[in-house]
Amino acid sequence: MEGSDSNGRITVSVTIGGLTFTFPTDIHGSNVKPMLTAVRRIASKYGNEVKQTSKRVGSVPRWKDEKNVGRGTGETSLIKGELVRKLIPEGFFKNGRQTGEVKSELEKILGVRLLSRKVSQALGELRDAGVLSRVGGKGNFSYIQRS
Repeated sequence: MEGSDSNGRITVSVTIGGLTFTFPTDIHGSNVKPMLTAVRRIASKYGNEVKQTSKRVGSVPRWKDEKNVGRGTGETSLIKGELVRKLIPEGFFKNGRQTGEVKSELEKILGVRLLSRKVSQALGELRDAGVLSRVGGKGNFSYIQRS
């Protein structure tokens, strides 16, 4: 367990085969069992793809100063990897997308709940790398694909 906040919420991290999944729970661990079931499902469904991707270092695109986008095993890296390999090539960001929209789409694809701050962090890193542009103001940002 990584830690807890003043409301008794705890962050749990589970590492399986080099992948780390992180999710919040309460002090009773009331959602741990369903989350572990989801983690096992994802690991069994995508395990071979993850192994193959980690062996092919050159297969992940590079942009400007960003080194191997989505190559790590943390939640933000996995999110960036999914964005780079799936949503961006499919034109998901041709129209501006807010963090919540991106989070919902990723959750549909992956079948697991994600932390909004991790999705936001991944989007920010792709913006810094020159892949996405950000428009709008605090609390109302939209991310759009750069030409």
